[in-house]
Amino acid sequence: GISRVPPTPAPTPPIPLIMPSLAFSVPASLPSRSLALPHVYQLPLPVHRSPARRCIAAHAAKKGTGKKPGAPPPPPASEGAVGGEEALLEDIRRMKKEREATRVEVDPVQGMLEKAGKVTSSILVLDFFVVVFFLTWLVVAVGVKYAAKNYVLLDVWLSLWPSLIQPLLGVLMLGTIVAGTITNLNGDQQQP
Repeated sequence: GISRVPPTPAPTPPIPLIMPSLAFSVPASLPSRSLALPHVYQLPLPVHRSPARRCIAAHAAKKGTGKKPGAPPPPPASEGAVGGEEALLEDIRRMKKEREATRVEVDPVQGMLEKAGKVTSSILVLDFFVVVFFLTWLVVAVGVKYAAKNYVLLDVWLSLWPSLIQPLLGVLMLGTIVAGTITNLNGDQQQP
C-alpha cells in the first residue's frame, strides 16, 4: 500500500465583519475560540467638527504636535468659515450668554440652609467615624477581657463613656435629625 494524502484546501478569503465605526477582517481559517484578530482596520468616518475643534486641529497641524501618526488630516474649513481665533472667541461669547441666561438667583435663606446643611453633614461624618473608633475599641476591650483577663482597656473605655462617648452619640443622633429637617426645608422651598 500506497497511502494517499488528502490535498490541502486552498486558503479561503477573509470574511468581513463590519460594525458602524470599525471593520474587522477575520480569516475563515482562524479557530473560532481564538480572540486574536490579525487584521484590524479603522474606517475613516465623517466627523462633525465645531469651529473650535477645527481651529485646534489646524493649530496642531501647523506645529506638528498633538497629531497622532497615521491620523487622517482634519477636514478643510469651508470658504465662509470664521478664522480660528475668531471662532474660539465667538464660542466663548455664546457660552457666556447661555450661562447668564440659565443663571438662577439664590434666595439668601436657601443659601444659608444649604450652607448649614453642608456644615452639619461634615460634622456628622467626622462624628460617625469617631463613634465607630470607640465602638471598635469596646469590641477589642471586651475581647481582651475574656481572652487575657485584662481589664485595662475596658476600664479606660468605661471611664470615657459618660464624659465623651455619650455626648458623641447624642450629637450623632441630634445631627441626623437636624440634617433631615434641613433637607426637608430645602426641598419645600425649591418646590413652587
